[in-house]
Parts: sequence; structure tokens; C-alpha cells
Amino acid sequence: MTGMPTLAGMTDWALGKDSIFFLDRGTVSATIQLVDLHTKKICHMTTITKPPQIWGGFCVSPADIMLVENFH
Repeated sequence: MTGMPTLAGMTDWALGKDSIFFLDRGTVSATIQLVDLHTKKICHMTTITKPPQIWGGFCVSPADIMLVENFH
């Protein structure tokens, strides 16, 4: 897609509803951006202050956020 950077790893993107979230490591501070699949526009979502690990995965899903209390 025109305007998208080359991603460092295959886990640096995730599908959203009608969009693709991706981690852009090509800047001094990495950024999370979103591609709207209808308009083909890229929107800046946030800047990450600490360098992300290259081996980490990137996922945008409410199922990935979990609080466990009294776990033994």
C-alpha cells in the first residue's frame, strides 16, 4: 500500500475493524499508526517512548487485556 513503511517484523501489525494497526519502527521514537481500509489514509495513533522489543508481538484486541485477581 502506498505510504506504508516496510515493517520490521511480521508481528508488527494487527487487523482492526476496517483498518490495520501497525508499529512503525522507522522513526526515532516508534509510533503506532492506523490505515483506514476505506480511505487508504494513514493516521498517527500514538508515540511509544521506550523502544519496543523486536521479538514482541503487536495485537489490538480487548481479549488480550485481562486482570486476574487471587490467582494461585
